[in-house]
Amino acid sequence: MIKPNHLLTEVIDPVLSVLGKVNYKLMAGPTTQLMLGTAAQESDLGFYLRQWPSGPARGLWQMEEATVRDIVDRYLQRQENAVLRHAVLSFWSGNYDIAEEISWNMALACALARVRYWMVPIPIPEDLEGQARYWDIHYNANEEDEVEEYIASYNEFVLSNFQ
Repeated sequence: MIKPNHLLTEVIDPVLSVLGKVNYKLMAGPTTQLMLGTAAQESDLGFYLRQWPSGPARGLWQMEEATVRDIVDRYLQRQENAVLRHAVLSFWSGNYDIAEEISWNMALACALARVRYWMVPIPIPEDLEGQARYWDIHYNANEEDEVEEYIASYNEFVLSNFQ
């Protein structure tokens, strides 16, 4: 597990700073809390870099290849997203398949996860329960309600370890 304050200062904040130059809303408000919460819920804050026990999702934010392809090959290809595309791809080494590189390239994985949320035309809620529901509806691929699990993961991996 990665210490949440390290993940925040060494990955999330720098990535959001770059994306925020494209549009300040990419880093505004409760974005960092949602990014920490998503990583806590999806990978136990970096304990799993591949979906356990045998799933296809990868990285701290547990993104599947189909989602990566949708973001990169469809959403970021739009003319109006050219600057955002450049910012996101600035984190990619280009030496590996982008959907595989998110397993170890935390900055790229963070940027793609942020864009995944950016594609949702609804603002990020300010409160933890609202963010849990937002994650469950707009990010979580499971059909079951996992709001309480998200909140428990946030409390266990973020709040109890933030030092």
